[in-house]
Amino acid sequence: MQRVINSKKSTRDLFQFYALRWLEEAKLGLKDSSVAKYRNIVSLYLIPAFGKKRLCDFNRNKIDSFTSKLLTKGGRRRKGLQPSTVNTILTVLKEILDFASQNTGVPRVGFRKLRVNARKISSRVLRASDQKTLWNYLRDDSRQSSLGIFLCLTYGSEVSSFFQLSGVMNAD
Repeated sequence: MQRVINSKKSTRDLFQFYALRWLEEAKLGLKDSSVAKYRNIVSLYLIPAFGKKRLCDFNRNKIDSFTSKLLTKGGRRRKGLQPSTVNTILTVLKEILDFASQNTGVPRVGFRKLRVNARKISSRVLRASDQKTLWNYLRDDSRQSSLGIFLCLTYGSEVSSFFQLSGVMNAD
């Protein structure tokens, strides 16, 4: 009987216990879509990484390592998550650890300046002469994808978004 009582006490020291409690309390003031998003973050990323960790074992190095892993190997394809997704996961982690700290007295982990910056994507703009050459080529090509590129080149990003959503750009 004593072992059962001790094991119950020890589960209260684990991250998983407070993550699930936080989720139950947080959903009272959230939209259903937010609850679903947070539930996915907790079940897909946080509990697998930290579920069996004791609250007192958390430190900035572990969180930095977790962040790095999410950026390089996170996601279904294991090719890394977008910085905005990682920032959302870190926000939920911070909320859970703050909640646990308020309920246990375990010191808070410092999350100050813990944000992942978006990757810079360089783009190349076509020179006017290159645009004219491409425009002439596309005008004479009868494939559907050429028509889509032609319209995007002529009318801009609004048309590009339309064709990407409709799947026309992938057709040949």
